[in-house]
Amino acid sequence: EAQAGALLSYIYINGLTEDELSSIVGVVLVKNSGLPVVVGLKSKTGAWAGTLTDENTIGFKNLKVDYVLSENDNSYSFNYDFGGEKSWEYICDVENEDTENLENDYPIFGYANKYGTDFADSFLNKGWYIPSIVELYDLYNNKAIIQSSLDLLNVSLPSDKGIWSSSVGLKSTNYNSHCKSLVLDLNTGKISEYYRYESYTHKALVFYPLYSEQLITYDYKSPVMINYNLKNLNV
Repeated sequence: EAQAGALLSYIYINGLTEDELSSIVGVVLVKNSGLPVVVGLKSKTGAWAGTLTDENTIGFKNLKVDYVLSENDNSYSFNYDFGGEKSWEYICDVENEDTENLENDYPIFGYANKYGTDFADSFLNKGWYIPSIVELYDLYNNKAIIQSSLDLLNVSLPSDKGIWSSSVGLKSTNYNSHCKSLVLDLNTGKISEYYRYESYTHKALVFYPLYSEQLITYDYKSPVMINYNLKNLNV
């Protein structure tokens, strides 16, 4: 029996009950790499790291992303992307501690780890992650179609605050620049660097990776949602 979880075309939305609508947990984004991910419907304000302690002054060299802003079209290019999906495991390896002990020290990553708790009978109950700055920029470049899906659910991408990425900045020149991580403004597409312990300024969105065994052939140019228990509505 296939695990619960279905891709749901926007054309089905008008025929769903309130309970069925409430089971939709995200919308599908196809990244620039061609790989699809689920963008979670919820976001949370919080800090990348809890306080200015040894834990969040670590450099995390694998998470560092160099980015260049083009003067011609005001777009960014990137020379490297570790990927958000692997970032939490890497942080735990660097810290040499297990996940449970570190979730309080890294609040937005703890939020991502617990995001699927309500989807107990689905493959979506674990595996959510904080996207890298490259993945967030893919979201920005595709936000029109993503928002067209969210509109059907009366949900909006967060625009009142910047969005944390799992990526660490390289551009800062002050002595403690290694304490900064990259934030994306979904309104403008601007990338900025902020201290990781700033907890009231930025929000976290979570992504979920979709693999071939969870997918069927589908035209992702149309709005697509994913739910966790509509077994009879696979398209």
